[in-house]
Amino acid sequence: MLRAPAITPTTSSATAAASAGKRRWSSAGLGALAGVLLLLGASSPWWYLTSSSSGTSSIVEFYPGGLLHLVTSGGGGTTSYTQAGAPSVGVLYEVVLGALLGLTLVVAVIAADALRRERGTPGSRTVRRAIRLGLLGAIVGCAVMAVAVPIAQPALYRWDDPTGACGAAQPPPACGSFWGSTSRSGVASTWGAGAGWWLDVLAIVPLGVTRAIERRRYLRPAS
Repeated sequence: MLRAPAITPTTSSATAAASAGKRRWSSAGLGALAGVLLLLGASSPWWYLTSSSSGTSSIVEFYPGGLLHLVTSGGGGTTSYTQAGAPSVGVLYEVVLGALLGLTLVVAVIAADALRRERGTPGSRTVRRAIRLGLLGAIVGCAVMAVAVPIAQPALYRWDDPTGACGAAQPPPACGSFWGSTSRSGVASTWGAGAGWWLDVLAIVPLGVTRAIERRRYLRPAS
């Protein structure tokens, strides 16, 4: 007895849909990760200076916004950049805080758009183009801050010169460079980028991967 040949269902469309879904979830997850890194960067120090001598030590940390932290062997506290005599540095870190919060908003919108598309609501060509530009802007913004802050901070600190010693033969560490170490008159000092700066740099990675995923998707027709 002859039997009709079994018909194998076509799975290419289902596979393509699943692949697109994975890309969208990946975009959402990576966007959320980048947003978390940027928020952590906004609440972490971008620069530190540690000094120690004869059993005493101190740590100065520059935070985004209007405050810096000072921790010594006898305690610690928080003060404004203006009260510390460095108002120009304070303006720099207010700009950094605003930029970080703005970039966080951008990546949050990108992640929300990826989730919306996963629910079957395709975006228009204009929206897709805006998402691509937003990702590129976020990457450039993070990179610009990572480069600009190490250049601008020492220059602004020299301009403010809160200790009045930046013009001396051996100026304080903060007057000279963003990274470094020295030992003078029994005082050992080390300074450099804090956790916030590194988090900003790290956020570039998920943003770059997200843009690559979205670019591959946007080269195809909206679904």
